[in-house]
This record gives sequence, structure tokens and C-alpha cells, in this order.
Amino acid sequence: MRKRLVITATLVLLLAAGGTWLLLDSRKGFPTTASASYDSSSEAGPRPTNVGELVATATFTFEGKVLRVEQGEPVPYDDGSGDVTVPRYLVVEVGTVFHSRDPAATVPSTLLVWDGYWEDGVGYEREPIGWAQPGQSGFFFVRQGRGPDGDFRGRYTPIAEGLALIGGEEVEYGHEGVWQSLGSSASPDMFRSAISEGARAARSGEAEPVLQTICYPSVPGDENSEPICVEE
Repeated sequence: MRKRLVITATLVLLLAAGGTWLLLDSRKGFPTTASASYDSSSEAGPRPTNVGELVATATFTFEGKVLRVEQGEPVPYDDGSGDVTVPRYLVVEVGTVFHSRDPAATVPSTLLVWDGYWEDGVGYEREPIGWAQPGQSGFFFVRQGRGPDGDFRGRYTPIAEGLALIGGEEVEYGHEGVWQSLGSSASPDMFRSAISEGARAARSGEAEPVLQTICYPSVPGDENSEPICVEE
């Protein structure tokens, strides 16, 4: 089912004027900046309500630097329209690791992180903070993705409110939800302090993961087979 796309009024006006204002990646013909957001309110499952739960839920919580942007394979909608989205991935160099949900897990030196998508020549973001760009650093709270057959893949997705980008002396982040206590502006050090406290709460058990139910076919490749569902 197609998600309802929410396009800003500015985008509509500029597209009506010809759309030539968009910054394009000359190699791929895609915008390098997001100009619209999509409605994520329909995403399944409960969400973390505080920083501790955010950290406890994420597979990895870390500060990292974007090395480059990569284009994923087109993903068709399941409504038969023939329309596709093209995932936008960040290759992120992992710096400080604040928390790993599995203490025994080895955190890779680089991670492939989903950061929105392109559709019909327009870039879409989930968090209202702009797309991360090569050379930019940020705070990442990511969940490891599963493929259609339930196998873990080497790709990660920020959980809701699980991406904040460093811009000079301030951090770009959503001002509601888990980050509301930081107010309308926060420095990188304020974020590091809040995340470190969240990691402490996660390690002590004071903050617990917010689990989601993930289902996949019991017979790989057969969507009609009995589903296997797990909470993770």
C-alpha cells in the first residue's frame, strides 16, 4: 500500500515553476537534497518514548561520519501501479559506540544506513532535518534490517527519531518525542551527554527495548507459506 506523501508548499510552488532549482547528482540524475517528507505515522508498532528506550531498542547507537551516498535497487510498490522508489543509502564510518543491544556483537567499522528515498525525481526524508551529506557527522540509532525471507542483511535503518545530524555548534533533530527535553536547540555535547545517560539506563535494565513483531515466510520465497513471527 502506497504511503501518503507529504510535500511542502514550497516544493509544490517550485516544481510548478519548472523544478530546475533542485540540486542534482549529475551521475544519477537524482536530487542530492530532500525536498519533501513522507507520512510515517502509519509505521507499525510502538515507538520509544525516551532516550533510554531509544538506545535500548537500537541494534547499535553510535556517533559516525558519512563517507558517501549510494543508490539502492528500485523497489516497486505492491499496488500494481508500476511505480518505484529508489532507496538512498549512507555509508557511515562508525566512531564512538555508545551502546550495542547485543553486548557480544562486533560493531562494523562502516555501516550501510537507509536515509530516505527518491521517487519521480524528488527526494523524500522521514525526519525533518534534511538529508545527511558526505563529510557530515551525526548520531545514529539503527536497527538491522531483515530480508523478505527473514535473513539479516548488512543494511541498517534508523528507528523513529533515531537520526540527528551535527551542523557546526548545533545538532539538527526533531524537537518532539524523545528529544523534547532538549528544547529547540542543543549542542553536540548535550546530545552526547543525553545518549550516554540513555546507554547507562539501557545497560542497567532501567530502560528496556520497545519490541516490534516481524513476520516472514516459513518457506523462503513462498509468501503463501505459514509465517514465522518474532519480536525483536
